[in-house]
Amino acid sequence: MSPMTERVELRLDTDTLTSIDSWRANQPGAPSRSDAIRQLVERGLGKHELRFSKGETLIMWMLADLLKAGKVKGDIRTDFVINALSGGHLWALEMEMPGVFHDDIDSSNTWKSVVRWLEMWDFVENSIEHFSATDLKKLEVALDSAPDTHKFWGFDGNYESEYMSVAQFLVRDMKRFSRFAKRDMNSHSRRVGYYTRMYDVFEPMRMKMVHGRLGVNDLIKILEADA
Repeated sequence: MSPMTERVELRLDTDTLTSIDSWRANQPGAPSRSDAIRQLVERGLGKHELRFSKGETLIMWMLADLLKAGKVKGDIRTDFVINALSGGHLWALEMEMPGVFHDDIDSSNTWKSVVRWLEMWDFVENSIEHFSATDLKKLEVALDSAPDTHKFWGFDGNYESEYMSVAQFLVRDMKRFSRFAKRDMNSHSRRVGYYTRMYDVFEPMRMKMVHGRLGVNDLIKILEADA
């Protein structure tokens, strides 16, 4: 890497700076704002093109050759992979298999938050299902809404797509939280702020639950944070 000897003055609007800060917060090592801008400039200039080490290239070639020799049927065209590797056309692999070669990696903060929120909602819904008629009425009066409306509906597909994708993968691919298996996870409204406030109320109560369930008074406090 060439030494950084040139200083560049840069003025950006508040929205752009907010987007940069949001991006860098989800990157490994949480780079500084200036480092984040440098990384984004390098990406824009194509410095993050697909590259393999010599060892990785050899391994990929051998695997493609084994698949070809074994006449294994699948979605990967082995001749294409071999020709792309031998000809140095790694861009072709990215173009042919965009679902494999991409930069979208879930941040640890995102997936850990989604797991916590799914666990919380599992407790919430399970508790409501076991309430007596008296408790259900108390819940309805306190929140001015039917108890069965208080369910986990997911995340906003437009503004919280990373969270929604993590939830879908946990439920559909990892077979966790089966309670939510038939839900599409698109709430069509922003939910991250609500779930964060709810969890702040829920977390101290978790160790005091009886039989893994919340009492109606505690549940009202949690759901009021979502109001």
